[in-house]
Amino acid sequence: MALSTSTSGYYPARDLPDEDVSPEERAQMADLRARVQCAVADLPRGQRAAIVLFYLYGLTQAEVAAHLGIEVSAVKTRLHKARETLRQSLWELWEEQDMTIEAEAPLVEMRVESVRENTEQEPARHVIVLEEVGGPRYLLIWVGQFEAEALDNALRKVETARPITFTFMANVLQAVDVRLREVHVNRLTDDVFYAVAVVEGAGGVKAVDARPSDAINLALLAGSPIRVAPAVLDAAAIVVEKQTTRYENGQEVIEQTIRQAATGEETERSHLDPETLKPIRVLFRQERGAE
Repeated sequence: MALSTSTSGYYPARDLPDEDVSPEERAQMADLRARVQCAVADLPRGQRAAIVLFYLYGLTQAEVAAHLGIEVSAVKTRLHKARETLRQSLWELWEEQDMTIEAEAPLVEMRVESVRENTEQEPARHVIVLEEVGGPRYLLIWVGQFEAEALDNALRKVETARPITFTFMANVLQAVDVRLREVHVNRLTDDVFYAVAVVEGAGGVKAVDARPSDAINLALLAGSPIRVAPAVLDAAAIVVEKQTTRYENGQEVIEQTIRQAATGEETERSHLDPETLKPIRVLFRQERGAE
């Protein structure tokens, strides 16, 4: 998809960075992160060391045993007990954060098409491009640099020397036998996107409030579906139309038109090379002759 990243083009004003939240929301997110960290910190010393070495540092059970000076069987026991404790404490935390799973109109499945950088602004801004599966609509969500780089690395399957935050959280979910069933971008309020992470475990199914950038990063790592509420797409999506055109000189191009889903207004038109889908100049002589 050949999309421009110019803010003077088709980007609607509502596509603001999802990290632009109120001080109260920032405090709530910080509190949630702190409580997850506390759940790990509250483990008995031996269990905590095993969990951190195995899931955060990526050591094998044999390497953990050698590092701690214990038998591999003891490492397995510590990991099992730690997982049971974390499963209970984190599930209780998620119950406090639980939100009702909206069951109105069916959600629309999307995929991460790409992560773009707009270098025309200083500092540069980043956007996640979600593409409708089997459809022409795209959703653009502005995010912070850290979240964008993490998502780009996941798309390109780049391995980091040590697990970053999203990888660690994915490992913790796996450790406590909790599955990220899917992610919903379910609301757009006051120019801010909202999402929920639908998790499933022994305690049932819970929908946990999340920033879209965090939830989408986790979904990509876990291989979980990403779905968007129809009302959000109706309000904020863009529609990309393509049609093949053959000019008098025999040149064949793809004409791409971008429209606002809400109004149908055309915001950008470009001509693409049919083979590379890159923008090209069309009929230069005729353009000059028409001037």
